[in-house]
Amino acid sequence: MNDPTPYAEMEETLGFEGPYVDPPARRRSAMLTVSLAIVTGLVTTVVIVGVLATTPPAWWPAPAVDQDAARTRAREIENTATRLASQVRNPDEPWSVLLKQTDANTWLEQRLRPWVETTFAPWPDDVGRIAVRFEQGQLVIGAALGARGIASFVLEPSIGPDQLARIALREVRFNRVVIPRTVAERRLSASIAQALQRDQHELAPLLAALQGEPIPEPPVLALGDGRRVHLVGIESREGELVLHCQTRSPARSAQR
Repeated sequence: MNDPTPYAEMEETLGFEGPYVDPPARRRSAMLTVSLAIVTGLVTTVVIVGVLATTPPAWWPAPAVDQDAARTRAREIENTATRLASQVRNPDEPWSVLLKQTDANTWLEQRLRPWVETTFAPWPDDVGRIAVRFEQGQLVIGAALGARGIASFVLEPSIGPDQLARIALREVRFNRVVIPRTVAERRLSASIAQALQRDQHELAPLLAALQGEPIPEPPVLALGDGRRVHLVGIESREGELVLHCQTRSPARSAQR
């Protein structure tokens, strides 16, 4: 049995110029692992975003099962609102009304579209139901855009010391995905202008209001007898909205 060739002679026989070094197998494995982790993370993110982009928000209400009962309830809500607004009160006496989220959505489902079409303009073809969610300090307005999904606008409503309303836009979502503000505001402006058949420049006050600027026209409801109901405060709570009002005579309203 021949003695094994010493390692130094084997290197010389095989033509190695230096000591033998194992290939960096571990480094390649580590790099491959990191690359796979990055790819997996990207794929997972895309899948999650894709699912969120096609999944309606959890708060979005289902249509009323009993449409007749819903229409009756919507009429009751209108009658109650009319009675509260027209009730005779002492001059400048503060009063408040609490609106439940379920009642608001019942009215929106049954009465909003007819009211818009008879008062303002035709209903946009690509807009379906409108619904709201009342959160602590915020109001979420959602619109069904056909089969594409739900666009939601997170607003922070308030009445300032100047008695002007503000509806600062805090966030825009499509289904469960948050949309960048600049993109959302640009698309929103174009959509509203198209729906109302207005030039986008005419919507400047509305867009300024979404940035937190006051709406130029004060939130006032004129009654048939000359009195005016002023909205002097607004509170958004979980599941309900509280409106604080004052009913003023024509002379008092003209002073403010």
